[in-house]
Order: sequence, then structure tokens, then C-alpha cells
Amino acid sequence: MYPRVSWTVEADITACFDNLSRRHIMAGLQRRIADGKILSLVARCLAVGYMENWQYHRTYSGVAQGGILSPLLSNIALLQLDRYVINELGANRPQTPEEERRRVSPAFYKLNGAIAAARKQLRSRVSRAQRHVILDKLQGLEQQRKRAPRLVRPHPTKLGYVRYADDLVLQVNGTKADAAAAKDLLKTQLATIGLELNEEKTKLTHWSKPVAFLGYHLQGRMRTRAGSVKAIVHIPRKKERQGKRIWFKNLNEIK
Repeated sequence: MYPRVSWTVEADITACFDNLSRRHIMAGLQRRIADGKILSLVARCLAVGYMENWQYHRTYSGVAQGGILSPLLSNIALLQLDRYVINELGANRPQTPEEERRRVSPAFYKLNGAIAAARKQLRSRVSRAQRHVILDKLQGLEQQRKRAPRLVRPHPTKLGYVRYADDLVLQVNGTKADAAAAKDLLKTQLATIGLELNEEKTKLTHWSKPVAFLGYHLQGRMRTRAGSVKAIVHIPRKKERQGKRIWFKNLNEIK
């Protein structure tokens, strides 16, 4: 069997919003925006500071959490990371039709051909007795196909990449050592934009174990016939209880 995902890098960026480089953000904006007034306004938003106990505090790095521009500005800063993982490391590259064809087992192709031929026979003029024979043969072929392994080669793409704000995961088609190497590359690239990977919270998790992402648990389950991994989404009990409380509260308010 050749699962597309073997290990997952659950990456955690240390205080991402607090440590985002304003220089990188402004440089990214200047590559697309020429209006100096807009750039000046964004720069002032970055340096706005915050109030605590009616006392003003200046900030010298990062973006304000909860600020109206913060999600957009954080995406601009992390776009360099996205481009590196996708363009340089080749993450999320789809397989070509030729690559997909070469991955399929010749025995599986042969069974597909035999099934197609049997179905073609059924559409022709055959006697009742012949029809029963063909149907029995077709049923046997379909049972064989269900048990036959479909893939004989691994997926050509070694990395899958998903990021939402500062939450990101790397899916690695390889060994645990390959996952560790991918994590190190991620760490090095984050350093170029002034961010640091939290070594204590960053985990290497096998695809068969739950992975926490955006408040949900994701887990891989092998499809025995297809030789691929099916993603299973679990809602944590805590989240489920919170959702029920909110639902019942809203229901009572409507009544």
C-alpha cells in the first residue's frame, strides 16, 4: 500500500502575531502598492500600540491581535513562507495523468477491462441462460477487483501544505526522518522572515494518530483497496459540549 500521507508536522510559531516583521510586511505591500498615502496609513496602523488599564503602551514589532488589518497583514508576511513551501519544496503538486496511470496496478487494469467486456456482453442480444452466466462472471470479477490492490507506486508529491493564519501543517509522504527534515526546512525559512518555530509545541505525528488543527482532530484511515488515506474529522468532546450549550441557549432565547 502507498499512502499519500505518512507523517504530519504540526507546526507552532512562537507568538506569531507579536513577532511578525513590520519591515517584511511593508516590503510586501510596496511591491504591489504605489500609493504613498495608503502605505503611510498601514505603517501608522502597525505602530498604533495598545491601551491597558487606561495606560498607553507602544509596540515595536508585530501586529495587534484583534486589529481589523491584522489577519490581512499576517497573510502578507507569511506569503513568503507559502511560496517557499509550494514553489521550492514542491508541496501540493498535483500528479499528471501519466503519473496517475503508471501508479495503477496492471492486474487492476486487467480486471477493469474484463468487467467492461462483460458489461458490453450484457448489452448485446444473449439468451436468458447466457445472461445468468455472464452475470455470475461479472459478480466474481467485481469481487476480485474489490480485493485487488489498486496502486503499485507511491504518489509523486512528497509534501502537502495547509495554512490558516498562523496555524499550519505539513503532510509528509515518507519516513519520520523525512518529516523531521521538512520541519527543519520550515524552521530555517521562518527565521528569514523573523519568526521562530516553537520546538516544544511542534510535533511529528503519524497519520494514523489524531492531529489537532483549527480546533478539530484529523486522522488518517487507510483505504485497503485504493491504497490511499481517507481523512477522518473528529469534533473534540469539549467543542461538542460548547456547541450544544450555545445551541440550547439560543433555542431558549427564541422561545
